Amino acid sequence: MMYGGGFAPWLFPATAAGSVTRTPRGDVFREGRRLMLGAIGLDEAHESAYRALVSVGAADVPDLARRLTLGEHDTERALRRLERHGLAAQSSSRPGRWVAAPPGVALGALLTQRRHELEKAELAAALLAEEYRATAAEPAVHDLVEVVIGAAAVSQRFLQLQLGATEEVCALVTGNPVAVTGGENDAEEQAADRGVRYRVVLERAALDLPDGLTELTAALGRDEQVRVVDTVPTKLVVADRSLAMVP
Repeated sequence: MMYGGGFAPWLFPATAAGSVTRTPRGDVFREGRRLMLGAIGLDEAHESAYRALVSVGAADVPDLARRLTLGEHDTERALRRLERHGLAAQSSSRPGRWVAAPPGVALGALLTQRRHELEKAELAAALLAEEYRATAAEPAVHDLVEVVIGAAAVSQRFLQLQLGATEEVCALVTGNPVAVTGGENDAEEQAADRGVRYRVVLERAALDLPDGLTELTAALGRDEQVRVVDTVPTKLVVADRSLAMVP
């Protein structure tokens, strides 16, 4: 429902204004479960193969292929990928059968490795942020305001603002998108699926845009809070009450 068009120049920290309570949503947990292994490098097809193998304990390729409604070649390729990740192994007692590795052990090892990688990435990000502030021509100003110029840069920062949110995104939305339309704003759905709460004030003219009502229906389906008014004074998006983007 949010549109990123026209957020041309300014990105700055917003003033904190109290706490936010996030309400757990059942669809968030279902989505998290469905994509459980995406965080460790497996796509949906490989996750489905692992889930199927776990459900039966052991299976040969033809049997698993029928369960997955895949060809045997694709099924075996998926099993080989799981084997490389330590999630499956070929049976030593019954040639041709594949056995699922215990999830608690196999997934625990992969998650520990990924947490270590994320900790290293977080440290690197902090060091780069410090280096950026140190080399800025006017560090004090850059800590407050970043000038974002060009449609591509505006679009990228608009999406990053939402993807980086952990609690809440608030927005004023006009009816004249320029850089990102509602249908192109994939970050909104991803953030909402993670449990980020959206509160949006929408200019009535936005409903007259192509897919305007469709986007509104989708937003309401994600439990977003949307209020429609005749006009809004400006475009605005605020993430976690700490970072804002305005024209």
